[in-house]
This record gives sequence, structure tokens and C-alpha cells, in this order.
Amino acid sequence: MGATKGEPRAKDWLTSQVKTLCEEWAAGVPTEVLSAKYGRSYRAIEVMARDCKARRPIGFNRPSAWQRIQKSFESAEMQTVDHMILTTGMWKSTIIKAIKGHRHLLHIEKWVESDRTDKLGKLKAVWVLGPGKDAPKHKDPKPLKKAINPFASAAGLVQIPEGQRGRVYQQPMGLRDFGEAA
Repeated sequence: MGATKGEPRAKDWLTSQVKTLCEEWAAGVPTEVLSAKYGRSYRAIEVMARDCKARRPIGFNRPSAWQRIQKSFESAEMQTVDHMILTTGMWKSTIIKAIKGHRHLLHIEKWVESDRTDKLGKLKAVWVLGPGKDAPKHKDPKPLKKAINPFASAAGLVQIPEGQRGRVYQQPMGLRDFGEAA
């Protein structure tokens, strides 16, 4: 539940924080430094600076998405896209686009199973900075059965699969069978 009237929420900014943030933003302090100082995400810092109408100094160049991803590899040698989202504060689509643009500079070390409940059983890539050969993605160990055309088997064109003959599912067919079961 949310905070009651009069209590500050965890994400609310103090007036003094907003004032100093706007001054530091206009002075050209890097967003990573501001994010660490205020304990906020990269995106939260940018939104608040935009809301207070602070502008960066002339000649200030924002680091590109690829530069931010490279910097995140300093903290951890191997990362999934989910980890990159947390360390860079960028959107997943931006990270994937940057990876595709610089694919020759990193490779997939291994595949791990997703820990998200809505993605159980799905594999996600663990990326490593530097060129190399990608790890093969493990396939499902159960091979898929190829459907056999019954007309082709009747004509003798394909071999009939081995297995039990007759109905696979036994169910009562007569009216008396229902009465006896109940």
C-alpha cells in the first residue's frame, strides 16, 4: 500500500536534493556519479533534471549506450541482458540494439535458465566482452516426433510406427456402461 497523507514515499525527492541535482546537472556532473550519490536509477536522474528544466553545458556529450554497456562489464565479467538493465539503467530494447550493433566485440559464454516465473524453461544468454565463439544453445533433450501421414502408411509408402494397436483411450461406449460406472 502507498504512504498515508503527510508521510513521504520512498521515491519522493526532497527539495534540497532537487535543487542540488539541477545545479550539478547544469555543471556537467556525469549521470553515473549523480545516480550513485542519490541512490536513484539513471532514468530517475534524467527525468528529474528534465522536470526542473536543467540543461547540460555546451559541448557536453552523453555517453552512448555501447559505452555504458562496456562500463557495466567493469563490475561483472559475465552478464545477462537483465543484469545489464540493472547496471546501466537503460531499456532492454536499447541494450539489445547496442549488442547487435557491436556483436563482433562480445560473445555468448553460456546459456542459463531464466529465473523469472513467467519465463520458466527458457534460456537466456550470458554475455562476455571480447571476441570469441558463441556457446551453442542447448536444445530440448526430447526429440519431437514427426507426424506420419496415415494415407501414406496405408499405401505402403512409409513404415508404420511401432506401438500398441487399437484405441489409445478406452472409454465406455454403451448407455449401460455409464450406469455401471456411477
